[in-house]
Order: sequence, then C-alpha cells, then structure tokens
Amino acid sequence: MPKLSITYLSETIRLGLWSITETSEDFFISYPYLAVYRDEVEHFKADNRKREFLAVRALLHEMRGGEGKILYNDDGCPYLADGTFCSISHTRGYAVLIISDMYPVGVDIEYCSPRVEKITDKFIRVDEEAGTTISKLIHWSAKEALYKLFHHDRLDYFDMKLRPFTEEKSGLVIAEILKCNTMQDLNYIVEDQYVLTYCVKLSPTNVI
Repeated sequence: MPKLSITYLSETIRLGLWSITETSEDFFISYPYLAVYRDEVEHFKADNRKREFLAVRALLHEMRGGEGKILYNDDGCPYLADGTFCSISHTRGYAVLIISDMYPVGVDIEYCSPRVEKITDKFIRVDEEAGTTISKLIHWSAKEALYKLFHHDRLDYFDMKLRPFTEEKSGLVIAEILKCNTMQDLNYIVEDQYVLTYCVKLSPTNVI
C-alpha cells in the first residue's frame, strides 16, 4: 500500500502526496476507479510515467471523493473540469497534487540528489544565496513551482530571485518575480528523500 498523505492547508486548499510503490497494473487492481484511464495510460512507453500518471489520479480521487477530472489548457497547464485550480509534480517514487477551489496554486517536488550541484549555474542567480545542496534544491524546486503559478508570464529561472532564508526542515521563502515586479510567498518541506515546495496566489501580489 502507498504512503498517502493529504494535508488541509486551509478550507479551500489541499496538498496530497503519494509514495509510489505500485506497478501500473497494481494501480488498476487495487483502485478499480482508475480503469477509465487504462487506454490513456497505454500511450506512455515508460512504466514509471504510467505509475506517476495513475498516482496523481488516485490522489485526486482520494482528495475529492471521486469527483473531478484533470484537463490541460493550451499551455499544458492542468486544471479540473469544474474550474478548480490544481498543480502537479512528480519525482523518483513520489507524486504530489495541490488543489484549490479559490486560488491559483503551484507545486513541485525534487528528489534529493547531489547531482543538482552540477547544474546550479542554470537556475541560481549570482545574487542569490545557496551554500548547501539542500538550499540549491529548494531554489530549484521553488522556481519550478513559481513557474507553474505564473505560467501566463512564461518566466525564466533568472526572472525569479529567492531572498535569503534560514534552511530548516520546513519554512517560508519570499521570491521576487522580477519580470512582473512582484513578490510571492512560497513554502518548502525538506525530507530525507525529497524537497517539496508549494505556493498559492492568495491575493494580488505585492509590488517590489
């Protein structure tokens, strides 16, 4: 059985995490409601991609009692058929889904690996502080989540700047969205296997 958690961040915002231990066929056996996706899943060649797809749909079912279907707009951004905001991410062995009835949301999850050290110049600005591997992962994950939240603005990594923060097991980061001249709060969670970040556009962002 999966390790499943659903966190109610507020009355209108829920965050779901699924530890993927099933094969794609296990999903269909254990969760019969996923049978409607069998034909769609067959379009994926890699089994891990099938498992991630099914884990996200299983999360949605558990979070909304079977209500809702994930659709995609022309930009490839997900949303629910009833207009509910959502954001999706997955990494090695994990899938995450955040949904909100009222507010745009963004989420990302990254597997903890020192490989991030090799690509820091691709996403960390020279005026950002990221001295540890975990801090670099927080920066990377945060910018992926922010990109989803501000998808209409088509941000580049260097269009986003994380203000200095104290690295802890969980915390809040303030990001400057330089392209839009705004700021956005973002939460992070650090576990042994992954770093997870999420952000919610609760109100019009503050001007820098």
